[in-house]
Amino acid sequence: LFPRSPFKNHSFLQFKDMAQPTAAQRVVLVRYFLDRPGACLESSSSLFWNDPPAVCYARDVSAFLKSTGILVQGISVQIRLQEFSSYMNLEAFDLAGRSLDFRHSSAETPGRLDVRLTHEGRPEHAKESSSNLVPLGLFAFAMTAGLESAMTLSRLRNGTIERPFAVTYAVYAFWVGGLVQLVAGLYEAARNNIYGGTAFIAFGCFWLANGTELILTTFLAVPLDDELKGEMPWGLFVRDLYVLIFGLALFRQTLTMNRVSSIIITLLCIWLIAGIVSGWSEGFMWLKMIVGWVLSFSALYAFGAELTNEVHQREVMPMFPVTDNAEVWGACGKGLALQPMVIRLRHLSGKGSSYANF
Repeated sequence: LFPRSPFKNHSFLQFKDMAQPTAAQRVVLVRYFLDRPGACLESSSSLFWNDPPAVCYARDVSAFLKSTGILVQGISVQIRLQEFSSYMNLEAFDLAGRSLDFRHSSAETPGRLDVRLTHEGRPEHAKESSSNLVPLGLFAFAMTAGLESAMTLSRLRNGTIERPFAVTYAVYAFWVGGLVQLVAGLYEAARNNIYGGTAFIAFGCFWLANGTELILTTFLAVPLDDELKGEMPWGLFVRDLYVLIFGLALFRQTLTMNRVSSIIITLLCIWLIAGIVSGWSEGFMWLKMIVGWVLSFSALYAFGAELTNEVHQREVMPMFPVTDNAEVWGACGKGLALQPMVIRLRHLSGKGSSYANF
């Protein structure tokens, strides 16, 4: 399992930091892995447990895992029951009075113990070092979608929205739709929220570009060249097509998060498709305007749910989660939180305990 070995002969297992077991000594191979998407026994790490009790109880397993550094605070343990092909919590294993029979294990025919580890996250008493800016990003997203829909309505029915509103729209598109989402995305990336960081940074930059164009055309009458003015359905088609592909990638991730995020991204994709076709069809422009309002209010609900549930530290407003992920617009990346735990478990030295690694 470890690519580098201090031994030149790789044709047999070498025991490190301990004496070679005798033929009569019991030996158990302990396979362990951290529960995460895609992880299973085939991707597990292994240790040898030399001379375990002939009849091993939950307390013996717990003591061994603690001595090796596998079981630490914030980690729960489940033992695989071979006869049922399932895992049982160590506490339930103890309450059931079950035991593991290692009487016939030896160095030649080691016994086997499969363990699944679950990272329970920070303890309840631990102080969160950073706040959650997902509600801020969601509100900026919702407000921008609403303003865009209002502008679309003004194009469809001239005079419905006052013409000076274009000035307000241009400024808010840049600062709220662009800058606020960008700041929220950068902050979420620092929190290791890969989903929120990716979505808010991308859409923040999208709206910074849109806001810049709106400010230039509204306040400075740019571009001055008449050839650069007018409708550009094919240009908008290419631009919105890339944004749609990005939205579909976001939608795929929401299927393992919660239903609220799935609904928002589904509406976003419909909104983008309607926008792509609206260059040639007024009917699709009406569809874009209507879906835009629904998208805006859906994002407002997500904003309210995320903010309320964060403040109350419980689910006051339902988010309909698919997994145990507590955030509406969040999914952890592996760079800052999960991966170091995996690396630590894979590189345990085993010094000071009665086992060996290979």
